[in-house]
Amino acid sequence: MKYEVSIVELPAKQLVGICERMNMADAKEKCPAMWEALWLRREEVADVIESYAYGASANMEESGAFDYWATLPVSATANIPSGMKCLTLRAGKYAKCSTDLASIEMAYQFLYGEWRESEKEHSVDFTAACFERYANDWQENDTFELYVPLS
Repeated sequence: MKYEVSIVELPAKQLVGICERMNMADAKEKCPAMWEALWLRREEVADVIESYAYGASANMEESGAFDYWATLPVSATANIPSGMKCLTLRAGKYAKCSTDLASIEMAYQFLYGEWRESEKEHSVDFTAACFERYANDWQENDTFELYVPLS
């Protein structure tokens, strides 16, 4: 499947939420549980600045293991709730496309595979976190945006 990809420039963003180490086989079970836990505790997160939530993947290994974050964007990280952590998304260029939950794995495979291999002007930054951006009223069948960092 092909996705329409645009290149966007984004500022750095501070996120606070729940993080867990997993692999793709675990993600379908673990991620929904993490989002439910975050939503039950969202009032504890101080200084939330947007009406979006961010799912970020970082520290990816060739084995397929990665850290997944279910987070909210904040203006300050002085009051991180117990059991939560802070992640900073770096400023810079990102490849962006829209997808839905049923196609998320295909969309990531497209961005990190076919699109990356055909892209002549930009290269993917494998050291930085990629992320999804969900509207706060997002429902399971709604679309959302994927962002892959570029160098």
